[in-house]
Amino acid sequence: MTGTEKSFNVEYEASKSSAYDDAIVIYPNAKYVHEAGADENEKSVENDVVYAPLGSTRDAAPQIFVCRERERTPVENIEFVTIYGYNYFRLRDVARLIDFGVSYDGEKRVIHIDTDSGYFE
Repeated sequence: MTGTEKSFNVEYEASKSSAYDDAIVIYPNAKYVHEAGADENEKSVENDVVYAPLGSTRDAAPQIFVCRERERTPVENIEFVTIYGYNYFRLRDVARLIDFGVSYDGEKRVIHIDTDSGYFE
């Protein structure tokens, strides 16, 4: 997605206060930045898996926002899983937020990502 109009970056912001939740912020139309040292950190964490299904209270899960033109909008109805300290989202949920096309060819078992089209159900 880098180099297309549908590029995006994702940042994790740890709360500095117990009064606020941690946050995951998605920045559409931004260059993706790989976190330095991410690969080394993955090996040092043991069996850390947190699921945040739809409708959960998300007591232990961060809030999710999309940031467009410096304005944060909370994202509702999105599932993700945290594995070894990394958050993973369903591809269709990200496609809906960023507005790119996703389709699946069941015969070939191939996922197609189309950055020239918008999201469709």
